[in-house]
Amino acid sequence: MNPGLILSLTAGLVWSVGNAIDKVSVSKIVRSPLGLWYIFVILSVLTGLTVLPFATHQPAGTDLIRFFGIGVLYSFGTFCYFWAMQKEEPSRVVPLYSLVVLFLAVFGALFLDEVFSFVTYIAIALLIIGTIGITAHGSFRSVLSSRALGIMVLSSLGYALAYVLMKGLLNSYTPYDVFAYQRMATGLVGLLFLPFAYHHMKGILLAIPRKRLIGWSFLSEFFGESGAFLFIIAASVWYVTLVETVVNIQFVFIFLWGFIVTKTWPRLYTEVISRRVIFQKAVSIALIIIGIAIISR
Repeated sequence: MNPGLILSLTAGLVWSVGNAIDKVSVSKIVRSPLGLWYIFVILSVLTGLTVLPFATHQPAGTDLIRFFGIGVLYSFGTFCYFWAMQKEEPSRVVPLYSLVVLFLAVFGALFLDEVFSFVTYIAIALLIIGTIGITAHGSFRSVLSSRALGIMVLSSLGYALAYVLMKGLLNSYTPYDVFAYQRMATGLVGLLFLPFAYHHMKGILLAIPRKRLIGWSFLSEFFGESGAFLFIIAASVWYVTLVETVVNIQFVFIFLWGFIVTKTWPRLYTEVISRRVIFQKAVSIALIIIGIAIISR
């Protein structure tokens, strides 16, 4: 089987665990999107420094600028995502993450020569529809009428451009190189803005139970960064557009984790589970599986 496909599926599974932990963090510990963003920024720097000894090439010249560009775009995309979560309920924000695939399909064709057959684009469309269906708690119309639509367009645009730059660098650098410098650049960009948000962040951190923050943040970052590293390895051996498309399997796993937690540990968080919801999710999962099956042929 295609190693890029296997790595993409594994990245989706690992990322889904981090997403489930993030949901606990948002609802129980850190309620500020800016606070979540700066925790992400700080841990990105630490992760980059941890992986740096395994890097074999040091970027210079235009490559250094490209890595910094990835940091700007990725930080921007993440900030807009958390901002959108503040403006609108998650069920109308998360489905809009599918816009990343749409932008990548265009940018991949324009800048990376990632042009696929008509059938493959049908599979990508099925995966996008399935992703929206499994993440939305309402109709497609309610998702498209979200107040956060414009913000998520910006977020998805930032992520897609970052991935295009990343794929280009993978032609000259190892996944360890790209991962280390990407995370450090992402964190550095965020830290540059820290002085402007110092007082706000100080108030947030003082109100958070420190032990719980450290514990949940470490778990979330472990799975999040592991998923990100698997994504980069997958992109080094496969088309980044298809990697991002298949990684959306994570939303299937997120639904399954939510179902399990709701039934076994509802104190953490609960999901709305009804016959209508289960039917919608089942149809969406079927579309995602069909899409992945077509892509893997």
